[in-house]
Amino acid sequence: MCNLNVLLDVLSLEFNTLEGMIPKSITSISTLSAINLGSNILTGSIPMGFGQLSKLVFLLLDDNDLSGNVPTELGKLKSLEHLHLDLNEKLTGEIPPEICNLTEGGLSDLRVDCQICTSSSRCCSECNKQ
Repeated sequence: MCNLNVLLDVLSLEFNTLEGMIPKSITSISTLSAINLGSNILTGSIPMGFGQLSKLVFLLLDDNDLSGNVPTELGKLKSLEHLHLDLNEKLTGEIPPEICNLTEGGLSDLRVDCQICTSSSRCCSECNKQ
């Protein structure tokens, strides 16, 4: 069996009508620099393990049916430049300050819905009003 950690840099499964929860096994592929699971029918929470993917530049989870809080662990992703969480109406809470701190570094493209973009989330200059 081949070792996916050596081979996989980009995982792009956008517009594939994928259903169910995001497999936690994705978070063990340490070589990933881009994950695009946007525009599917994914449910459940965002795996905390995404915070371990230190090479991740793109994390695109927009236009799904994800729920729960945005994990603070995503704030560990110092290489992250693009984070799309918009069009997930069931996400709750607010954008963690750890993620807002990334906007002072390389995170230049943060897309979220207004329900998780509260006044205490200083990184939310814009939000998607559904």
